[in-house]
Order: sequence, then C-alpha cells, then structure tokens
Amino acid sequence: MTDAVVFAGYSRAAIGVKPAGAHIIANVFRRAGLTAVVIDMCTVLTREQRQKLLRSHVTPYTKFVCLSTTLFGLAGDMVTEIEEVDASMTTMFGTLRRRAPAATFIIGGSKVTAGDRTTMDFDYGVIGQGETTLLAIVNHVLYGDPLVTDFTVNNVRYVSDKTYPYGTYNTDDLLEFTADDGVAPGETLPLEFGRGCVFKCSYCMYALTGKEFGDYTKPAKLLADAMRRNYERFGTTRYVLTDDTVNDSLEKARVWETAVSMLDFPVEFGGYMRLELFHKYPELIELYARTGLRAVNFGVETFNKVAGSAVGKGFGERGRDTLLALRAAWGDNVHVSTNFIIGLPTETEEQIRADAEWLRRTRACHSATYYKLLVARDRSQQGFGPEYAGYYRETDEPLPPQLDWTAYLRRYINWKSPCMSLAQAHRLQVDLNTKWENWRWSLDATVSAFGFMALRRWYSQHELTHSTRVGYAEHLREIAELRRDTYAALMAEVPSTRGNPIRVTPKIVPASSLAFVNKWDKRKV
Repeated sequence: MTDAVVFAGYSRAAIGVKPAGAHIIANVFRRAGLTAVVIDMCTVLTREQRQKLLRSHVTPYTKFVCLSTTLFGLAGDMVTEIEEVDASMTTMFGTLRRRAPAATFIIGGSKVTAGDRTTMDFDYGVIGQGETTLLAIVNHVLYGDPLVTDFTVNNVRYVSDKTYPYGTYNTDDLLEFTADDGVAPGETLPLEFGRGCVFKCSYCMYALTGKEFGDYTKPAKLLADAMRRNYERFGTTRYVLTDDTVNDSLEKARVWETAVSMLDFPVEFGGYMRLELFHKYPELIELYARTGLRAVNFGVETFNKVAGSAVGKGFGERGRDTLLALRAAWGDNVHVSTNFIIGLPTETEEQIRADAEWLRRTRACHSATYYKLLVARDRSQQGFGPEYAGYYRETDEPLPPQLDWTAYLRRYINWKSPCMSLAQAHRLQVDLNTKWENWRWSLDATVSAFGFMALRRWYSQHELTHSTRVGYAEHLREIAELRRDTYAALMAEVPSTRGNPIRVTPKIVPASSLAFVNKWDKRKV
C-alpha cells in the first residue's frame, strides 16, 4: 500500500513533463511522514496500465487519494472546465472509493475554485495554493485538529488559502523528486522559479496576478540546490520553468544567472516570457542564451497597438522588430513559439491573416498558435476599459457544430463585436493553426527543448510528414504513447510501503503582497 496517491494529468505543451503542483503535494505528504506517489499520466495511461498501478498503490489501507486538475486531458486535447474533469474521472474515482473506502478523498488544482465545484464523491476541495491547506486537512484527519472550511457543496467541504495562506514559498523547497516518482534517466523536469505574475492582462483568469516584484520567487541557492540534486539522482540537465513569466524583471534574470553559475554542469531550459522585456532590457538576449535558454513561448497576442492596449499588451508593431532581433541573435539555438488572440477590440480578420502571413514569410518565430477570445459571462472577470463597455454583445449566431459548446457557454458568452464573432474567430483559429504546417514547427521545438533522451532519440528516427488528415494533435498522441509506456514501466517498479506519520504544524504566514488577485475567487459563493 501507499499512504497517499495523487492523480494528475498530462502536460500537452511540454510533451508530458511532470506536473509540478502534484509533485509538490506529494512532498507535503512525505514531510508529514507518509509515503506518497504521483500517477501523473492518468488521462493517457491505458486501462491495463492504470489498473496495474491502482492495484499496486491503492488498497484498503490507503489514507489519502487526491486529484490535481491543473494539467488535464489527452495529448492535444486539454480540459478547461471542472465539468469535463468530472465526466472523465467519475468512473475511475468510484472504483477508487471501493478500493480504499476508509481513505480521505481530496480534489484541488486550477479547475477547483469558489465558483467551480466538483460533482464527484470527494471529502474535501482545496481552493488556491494547496501546501498549507493540505497540511491542515491532514492534521485534521489524522490527529483531530480543528479545520476551518469555507463552505460545503454536494457534501464536499472546501478549504482555501484565504484561511490557510502560503507565505513561506520563497524559503520552501517542496518540488523534490525521489525514487518513487518514476523519473527516467536524463528526463526533463519542471522547476518552479516563481509563482504568479507581476502583470495583470485583461484576458487572464489565472490566480496571483498583479504581485509585487520578488514575491513568490525562489532565491538562487534553492534553485541551484534543486538542479544539483536532480543531476545527482537522475542525470537531469533540462528543465521547464513553470513560471507564468520567467523574465518579469532584470533582477529576476540575475537571480537565474547566479543560480546557473553555482553549478558545475550546464543546464538547458524553456519557459514562458514577455516579449517587450527583451526590448526594454536588450541585455537579456545574451544572458538567457548564455544560461541555457533553448525554448521560449511569447504571448504576443497581437501586433495591433490599439487592440493590444485594451488587454494590457500595447507593444504593437515593435513586437515584429523584437522577434526579428531575437531570431537574428539566437538563430535555431532557441526555439521561439508565439501565441495570438483572435477577436481583440478593433482587430479584423484581414489584419490577423496579414500578420500571420508575415510570420510565415519571415519565419520571425518557429511557430504561432492562435486562440479565440473568451468573453466571460461575469464581465468583472475581465478588465476591458470603459471605452469597450458593450463592445461584445451576446448573439444567437450558430456556432460550428463540430464542437460541443455546452460547457463553454456555461461560463462564456457567444459573442459578437463590430469586427468579429465567436463563430468567425473559431473558424479562423482552426484555419491558421492547421493551414501552414504550424504543428510541425511547434513539435520540433517542443521535442528539441523538452523531450527526455529516449524521446529525442525516437523522434530523430521517425520521419513525421504533414497531411491534412494527420496533424499536430495526432502526432502528440503518438509521442505520448512512448512517454506513457516508459513512465508506466518505471512506476510499476515503485515499492508500495507504509509511512510513519508525524505531526507537522502548518505555518500560517500571510502572503507578502496584498496585490494578488484571484479573479475566479471574486465569484459569489
């Protein structure tokens, strides 16, 4: 048996790199004296593989069964709503209830919020950051300590980081991988440098936006210690930095430079960055190349200054020049991918197509991925200025029948603006994301930067050719199968043992900044 089993999904963006949050939660259990494993590809494993792992680790003696909803879905088909998680996991967790009837069931992750509640049979739901909250639940279950819950819905008691804040992030080192985590030799691993984002883009609905510089940021020594530990245990030298914005300040870049300088081996990494900061601080171009940058994703959103300014991305045409400068400096040593939003205020389909054609012609980046704008029913969730009041109105225009829009329309509206409609944006998204072999550029970049050694060897030996019938998502699934089989074999060797629980008192330390905004927590309970 294993004391605590944490189920998690699959990171499409980084070819199955382990989810940081689920492994942090496992280490909360481990530091409380319990044994813990993470089954982090539960949406990709075959039925036989999943049953084998369940038999190994979930027994009548298991104390905790958890589900992390942050990275969820099949390769190339990520889940975005709690209803979709419920639909895909209800049967499996019903089976787990029967296998471990005395266990405490806990659900958390980004899909669980004050306004998004599971219908599955769980005992507790964790809203927000889970480190301190989970420990409070563990102490309540094992030792009878008092527990403050926010509310109860469908017999699930919800506990949040508003009651149990996590204020020791900068000094904690909870993302530690052990022999129980099924890490392949040389596997690319996640590394958490910072959490949250100093920016507050209007369309963003993630938590912890608008933080102060330095809040929720690890010091150089903790980063270096983690990378050295992973190198000694697994030979790992490649990382995905999980930060919302890796390069949010020059000071933070210097911290990364210091951490890398403390190592006696080279590292490579990829992550999300903000394009305009390379314009503001051109010295970052050389700094990141020298310290191991191999892949970067920019949320450019648009080259239209008016449209971008409406959502806090007013870099405009300067984005073109900056992309070209990075391409000239980095060449193919750093794979640059970009994201764009279709449907921003004042931007027409003709403008978007012209910009897409410019990217394709100049190869200013290796790939561009397009997303349709989401307009929330609760407009307080989005920060468009007063000049755009009423700009997006709800319409009954038919939506493309290829998708089931039911879950989407519970949270977002079928919108229409003077320049675009949701149906038009969706059709344009599909066209731009498939028309120009965009998937192949992105696949090359992702595998080169993030794939662990066996995956890169396999990829180099297989000629993947584009067709109108087989594209990015299909090849992602093909690659996922290799990653899945390797992972399942490693996890089958993990011993199932009991731990020796010890009481660890939660440190209730307030977050260092009051500027954080969890937009979903604004919902009425």
